[in-house]
Amino acid sequence: MSSQSGILGAETANQQNFAVFVDPVAQGYEYQTYGAWITGYGTGSGKVGAGSFGTKTAAANVPSGKSATYNGASVGVARRADGQPYVTSSDVSVSTDFSTVSVASTGTQAVNVNTGAISSASELDFTGTGSVSGGTFTANVAGSDTSGRVDGLFYGRQANEVGGTFQTTGPSGVAHAGSFGGI
Repeated sequence: MSSQSGILGAETANQQNFAVFVDPVAQGYEYQTYGAWITGYGTGSGKVGAGSFGTKTAAANVPSGKSATYNGASVGVARRADGQPYVTSSDVSVSTDFSTVSVASTGTQAVNVNTGAISSASELDFTGTGSVSGGTFTANVAGSDTSGRVDGLFYGRQANEVGGTFQTTGPSGVAHAGSFGGI
């Protein structure tokens, strides 16, 4: 397992399964954590997953008539146009009036799983809008080369934090899935 800036990584000895997840204490989260993983890498039958976990805000405790902006980060896994697998991270911003929501993922960085090379992956950045229902929200998102969906939740007693998952696809087999959190 390795750690850098509050992001933890783990890999099995056979290098077929790996995960990246956020250390909630290092990131300042009180109510959540999140991560992404690949199982069966290189076997032809691998699977990708992402999750956002924590203490969900009860619908009755979601603020009304107020607005909030949450800032945080994402972790994910991607296949870029070159066909190579990557672990990704980005800055995330979620703005809401608790009936509508705007989501933006920017500054995406990618680490090639096979070579360890780090590169900018702005083609995986996305923005979008959606709606809030109780303690959850959804948004359709798009970027320069991808489109997809974000599913999110409010965490904490009074929607103190936000988190969720995303999945986007694009031309040339581009696929990106991950999770995010913000305070």
